Amino acid sequence: MRILITGAAGFIGAAVVAALKPEHTLRLFDSKPIDADADAIAGDIADYATVVRAMDGMDAVVHLAFYPMRPGAYDTPEMPMRVNVQGTANVLEAARRAGITRIVHMSSCAVVTGYSRDTYIHVGLPMRYSGIYNLTKALQEQACRQYCDEHGMTIVALRPWSVLDGPTMRNWDGTPLRWEGGFLPFVCRHDLAAACVAGLHAQLTGFQPFHIMVGDYCERWFDLEHTHQSLGWQPRETFATLAP
Repeated sequence: MRILITGAAGFIGAAVVAALKPEHTLRLFDSKPIDADADAIAGDIADYATVVRAMDGMDAVVHLAFYPMRPGAYDTPEMPMRVNVQGTANVLEAARRAGITRIVHMSSCAVVTGYSRDTYIHVGLPMRYSGIYNLTKALQEQACRQYCDEHGMTIVALRPWSVLDGPTMRNWDGTPLRWEGGFLPFVCRHDLAAACVAGLHAQLTGFQPFHIMVGDYCERWFDLEHTHQSLGWQPRETFATLAP
C-alpha cells in the first residue's frame, strides 16, 4: 500500500513511519525537512496545492499533522484553525479527488473532556469540550464525519490521551516520565503507531472513532473494549511500573 503520512517528522510520526515502513511504500509530509533518502515533501498543510501534490499516487493517508502545543500557541485561534482545521479540510478534499477512501486521522480525547468522571464515555456520546485546541480537534472530527457520510470514505479517528515514549519512559519533550498520583491516561507512541496500522487494515466503514489509552482506571471511564474488539488493538506498554 502507498501511504501518505502527514506530520511524519513529529514525535508520533517517527513511530508511525517505523511501524509502516517494512511493509508499505511511504510518502512523508511535514512542515520541516525530512530525511533526504525518503520520498518526502516539506510544505504547508494549509496550502491546498501542496497537499494535492503530496496526495498524488497514494492509496491511503495517516493524518497526524497539527499545530504544536507550545506555550501560548493556542491563546488565539488563527494558527490553530489554519493548521488543524484548514489543513485537515485540505487533506480530506485532496484525498477525495484522488480517489482515496481510507484515512487514519489522529484526533484526541480532548473532544470529550467536558464530561464528568462519573460519565461512562463511549464513542456514541456527542463531543463535549472547551478551549481552542479542543475546538480544533472537534472540527476535524466533524469534517471527517461529513466526508464519510457525503463521499463514502472510511476514516478511523484515533483519540489518544497523553502520548509518551514507553521504551525510554520519557515525555514527548524528552523529560523523564514521573507519576505523582491521580489519573494516568497514557499511551506509548509505538502502541499508538500500532493503532494507526490497525486503522488502515481493519474491516470498517464510515466514520469510526476509537479511544486509545491503557490501564484499568481508563477501562472504568472509557469504552476501551470497543477499541479492542472493533479495531483489534491491544497495547504492549502498560506503564504498570509507574503506579504504586
